[in-house]
Amino acid sequence: MKPLHLARRKFEPFLLLLLCAGCAHTQVMSSSNPALEGQPVTFTVEINAPEGVTATPTGTVTFTDNDQNIGTAPVQNGIALFTTQLSGVGDHVIVAEYSGDANFQPANSPPFTEHITADDLFTLSVTPSLITQRAGTSSTLDITLFRNGDTTGPVHFSCENLPAGVTCSFQPNSVVPSSEGTGATATITSQGVRRAASLWERSPLLYAGFFIPALIARRRRWRWLLPLCVLAIFSIVGCGGKVRTLQAGTPAGSYTIHVTASDGSNTQQAAIKLKVT
Repeated sequence: MKPLHLARRKFEPFLLLLLCAGCAHTQVMSSSNPALEGQPVTFTVEINAPEGVTATPTGTVTFTDNDQNIGTAPVQNGIALFTTQLSGVGDHVIVAEYSGDANFQPANSPPFTEHITADDLFTLSVTPSLITQRAGTSSTLDITLFRNGDTTGPVHFSCENLPAGVTCSFQPNSVVPSSEGTGATATITSQGVRRAASLWERSPLLYAGFFIPALIARRRRWRWLLPLCVLAIFSIVGCGGKVRTLQAGTPAGSYTIHVTASDGSNTQQAAIKLKVT
């Protein structure tokens, strides 16, 4: 008979699976970090179900700033959005407290540090912080530039950490920030799978052309062409009937890209989570 402590150890992984089957992982993302005092900031909380669980989290998320309740937002499709204005220069520690539901246990996010500044600079705000799209489609981001101070030049945009097959474009390419906020848009496009059409799809008349010699093969001197025609047709069907992949497109997965804004002396970035399905 095995000792009792060994028997317990044998069942520990199974018990851990049972306890965590309803666990959900929460993550906080910010539309603008740093932000100016009084500037609108949108916090996005993504609540991920454990691998293998098909249920979608519902419920609510309560946001705290340095342990003080600042508001609550509903969870829709596993995501909660909350927009607020933070006062007080310095670091604000934001925690998202997920209420849980019938399928998932309550959970708190790791602390997220939002910095509020009064420096003479511009800040970059990008929403949404999370986009989901199929390969071969596009999503639009709203960009707003705020400034604290009277002088600033044009700010130019770019994207960094783009995965394979993903491009980004801006309209317009540069703007001048303002205290009220100056807007622009970014388009994130992922590449779909490109395939070559089969030979039959490209030229169905080509096959008909091979039967022309068969019509004139009634004469004995042309009958030797008939076997060659049949062989050519079968060869093309075997090769041209298949569809070849020319470009694989953007692989499905989760990526973090960065929208960057720079006026030559000051650079700001916003992290965007891109999910390609």
